[in-house]
Amino acid sequence: MGTTQHGIVYAESGGAPQAWVDSLNMATSIEDALDAYESVNAWSPVFSNGFISVGGAGIDEGFYYRLGNHVHAEFYFQLASGFTLGSSNWLLTLPVAASSWAGDFKARALGMWAIRDDSVPSHYAGALISASAATGVWFAGADQPGGRVTESNPITWAAGDVLSGVLDYRCA
Repeated sequence: MGTTQHGIVYAESGGAPQAWVDSLNMATSIEDALDAYESVNAWSPVFSNGFISVGGAGIDEGFYYRLGNHVHAEFYFQLASGFTLGSSNWLLTLPVAASSWAGDFKARALGMWAIRDDSVPSHYAGALISASAATGVWFAGADQPGGRVTESNPITWAAGDVLSGVLDYRCA
């Protein structure tokens, strides 16, 4: 049996056809391939800089699915007491490596983010999550005052604050 790069088994052109075996193998491989495409996977979103720890009862979770070369991912961070932050540009690791656009990752807008400041309450949104490399993204956008999201911009982070977002991109 031959196999495409997508995991679906096809009967080989050489050799004697075995209709029952070939049909059974193809049906099984198609079902397995579609199950893999349709599965939502848990993802532990990690910053190389940013939320080093979300604190004792904090939440850091993500989910993604991959359909062919398309990836849809969602992430959610809620801080709790004892959280720690990194400084500089916050770089979030992607669940699946992104493909470059003409060799330039910075030209790729992959998604949108939102911040909820629990103490005010206020909300901020960014229309841009851009790939800085195949494996990570940083946060910016016209709606976000002062450029990129950092330990003190656009809010001074405290327990109860939330950063969440959605990513849609073409993977490598």
